Amino acid sequence: METDKYYTPEIEEFHVGFEYENQHDRHHIFNWEDKVFKKSSKLSKIKQKLLENKIRVAYLDKENIESLGWIQRDYDTYDIEGYALELNNEYHTYIYQTGPHNGTVFKGIIKNKSELKRLMQQLKIQNA
Repeated sequence: METDKYYTPEIEEFHVGFEYENQHDRHHIFNWEDKVFKKSSKLSKIKQKLLENKIRVAYLDKENIESLGWIQRDYDTYDIEGYALELNNEYHTYIYQTGPHNGTVFKGIIKNKSELKRLMQQLKIQNA
């Protein structure tokens, strides 16, 4: 079911570069349009659209992870140079270094692609 792939984000999740979908009405036909939150975006408009349930975000999935350069090793584990990402149920995520300096560098919940991308930047994980 399509609704299981998406959730309504909290206003606190919005940051420059945050990817979301915006519902708009053209001639009484409702469509979802891909958007990226920009420095010039107006939070008041975002808040209103959230109240109207006209914004949604896709949950983190295989395609999102692979689009950032991760390569699937098995069902719930992905690799990128020097790191592994492991997903558990409910979007609990572990990122750990591999090789001689192995160890967990992140343990938490990553709900969407924007959060993973931001975390990769913070951890200085380069995508392929």
